[in-house]
Amino acid sequence: MAIDLEKLNVPLKTVVMVVIYISSLVGIYYTMKFKVDDNQAKVIELENKLSKYNPEVMDYRLNELTKEVSKLNEKADKIYDIITAK
Repeated sequence: MAIDLEKLNVPLKTVVMVVIYISSLVGIYYTMKFKVDDNQAKVIELENKLSKYNPEVMDYRLNELTKEVSKLNEKADKIYDIITAK
């Protein structure tokens, strides 16, 4: 069952509209594809930064350092008291 294209009378306006529609769909597809790829790269970069500078880990480290500084200050006060008592 072959279609005889010569007998098929399709207006030029319809052909142009179909070509423009298909071209726009292809353009939208590739635009979205590249945007998704770009966004995925940005997400991976941000995840790496977050794992490197995780706020919870930084807060924990800060608390540990504060505790160590407090202990060192207490030891320094004891040493100072011993030295000044003589």
